[in-house]
Amino acid sequence: MSSNRHCNLQYGLVHISAGDLLRAEIATGTDNGKQAKEFMEKGKLVPDEIVVNMVKGRLLQPDAQEKGWLLDGYPRSYSQAMALETLGIRPDIFILLDVSARAQLCQIIDM
Repeated sequence: MSSNRHCNLQYGLVHISAGDLLRAEIATGTDNGKQAKEFMEKGKLVPDEIVVNMVKGRLLQPDAQEKGWLLDGYPRSYSQAMALETLGIRPDIFILLDVSARAQLCQIIDM
């Protein structure tokens, strides 16, 4: 069981993955998803503004507001962190998991 899944089950937190949000927005054809897809198809990073809008929208949904949340893979940059701060969204705690490349590879292989 992944660390995220364990925390979600134990504490009832809503798991919010930036990657999952991107894939879902693309699959449903939202404006953010269409814009993100254009960048991804060109092999470029999706601009912070698009990712921030997706994460913000998810954080404002009732389940995340009521249960609390765990951000996975976000923020990845200072500008993304500052965007959350500007929106008045401030996590209570940060957990940085520094995982070796070998451990990551083993986890992928075990999936």
